[in-house]
Amino acid sequence: MPILYLGNKAYSSWSMRPFLALRWAGIAFEDHVLPMIGGVYGKSGDAAIEAASPTGRVPALKLDLMTIWDSLAICEWAAEQKPDSGLLPKDPIARAFCRSAAAEMHSSFQGIRNKLPMNLRRATKAEDAVRFEDVNIQKDIARLQEIWADARTRFNPAGPFLFGARSIADAFFTPVATRFRTYGAKVSPEAQAYCDALLADAAYLEWEQAAKAETWVIEVFENA
Repeated sequence: MPILYLGNKAYSSWSMRPFLALRWAGIAFEDHVLPMIGGVYGKSGDAAIEAASPTGRVPALKLDLMTIWDSLAICEWAAEQKPDSGLLPKDPIARAFCRSAAAEMHSSFQGIRNKLPMNLRRATKAEDAVRFEDVNIQKDIARLQEIWADARTRFNPAGPFLFGARSIADAFFTPVATRFRTYGAKVSPEAQAYCDALLADAAYLEWEQAAKAETWVIEVFENA
């Protein structure tokens, strides 16, 4: 059975994404958390992480013949194993849009990544409103809402997800929905409905329950 090596579920947005994709595809796997050391996402020097992944980073999916060491590659593998899962839409234009959206999330939105770190145990604070005065965060939120509205208009106007079935793009945007909730982001009613649907998903709720039960604490995230 494949083993999905993960970072702390409270903090690791990168790990959440392939977990959701594998669950949505109905692929059986074991998940094994390897706690991040000191909040380090890159090479941490931790022996267990180094042994689990050729890059020394998680997530990583261990198969019989190899280890897949990138979150987007794991999601693509899941879609290939279960082509009827909806992780990638059947329509070629929708599929290209889905891949583009996931890839943009994979590589961009540094304002949100840097200023709104994921922490599923954190409660919204009154002073969080100041964060949204940052022009980079404003641009990121505007761009995300543009992507979501475009996808829904083109491919699934009835909602709640971007392409009908839960897709790789939805998996990639779910950690954003948690950040928006954590820090109290103000978005359009349509964007809020999309975020609410992502955070009501059974696979996400499974992840969230496990995240809140974790005992590891990394101060850099808790104090952000």
